[in-house]
Amino acid sequence: VNEMRPYGTYDPYFAAWSDDTSLTLCLIDSLRNGYNINDIADKFMKFYYRNLWTPFGEVFDIGNRTALSIEQMAMGVKPAECGGNKESDNGNGSLMRVLPLAYYLKNFEPLKKIEIIKEVSSLTHSHKRSILACIFYVEFAINLLMKKSKSEAYKNSVIFVKEYCISDYKSEFCYFERILNGKADELKEEEIMSGGYVIDTLEAVIWSFLNSEDYKSSVFSAVNLGGDTDTTGAITGGFSGIFYGFDNIHDNWVQILARKKDIYSLL
Repeated sequence: VNEMRPYGTYDPYFAAWSDDTSLTLCLIDSLRNGYNINDIADKFMKFYYRNLWTPFGEVFDIGNRTALSIEQMAMGVKPAECGGNKESDNGNGSLMRVLPLAYYLKNFEPLKKIEIIKEVSSLTHSHKRSILACIFYVEFAINLLMKKSKSEAYKNSVIFVKEYCISDYKSEFCYFERILNGKADELKEEEIMSGGYVIDTLEAVIWSFLNSEDYKSSVFSAVNLGGDTDTTGAITGGFSGIFYGFDNIHDNWVQILARKKDIYSLL
C-alpha cells in the first residue's frame, strides 16, 4: 500500500537514496534500448527537471558539478561536452553511476569499452582522472561478473589499464599509484581518505571491498570510513552485490527500499 502512495509524500519507513542511485537507474533505463548518449542525457535531464527515478518525487541531493552539467545539456550543449574538465572537477559524480556499463560492455573489445566509458563519464566529469577512475571501476566489475576472484579481478584491472590506457592516460597514472601497484588492500585504515575526490573514493571502495567477508561488512566498512559516506557505500555495494550475490544482502535492507517494485520491473 505504501508503495502506491503519490510521489511527494514522504514515508520515513522507506529507505530513500540520493542522486547516486537515481542517475544509476536512469542509465539502466536508457541501456534497455541499447547505447545512446543522447538518450542517457535526456534521462538525466528528466531526473533533474521532472524527478525521473527519484525515490519520493523530488530531487533532494545532487552534486554541484552534476547539476551544472545537466543544466548545460538543457541549454543544448552536446552531452559529452557538458562535463567539467578542470582538475578541480574531479569529484566522484561519474564514478558513482557507471556500474551498469559493466553489464552492457562486458563482451566489448577493450578500446570500444574505453570509448563508451569515457563518453558516459564526460556527461558530467570529463577530466582524464575521472574517466580513468571509471574505466578501472567498470573493468573491475566486469571481471567480477566473469566470476573472477577478488584478487584476480583487481590484478586484471591493473593490467587492463596499463595496457590499454597508457597512450591517452599515462599522465594520470601517478595519481593512481596506490591502486596500480596492486596493493591497495594493504593500506592501513588511517591511510584511506573517503571524501568526494574521485581518487579517494576509488581507493576507499577497493580497500573496503577487498578487506570484506560479505556484503554487509563491505558496506559498513566503507561507510565507517566517514567522509562522503553515501557515495562510497553505494559504489562499494556495486562490487559486493556482484561478488557476494543478491541473496547475501539482508532482506530487511531490501524490503524497506523505496520504489522496490519499480526497480524490480526496470531490472
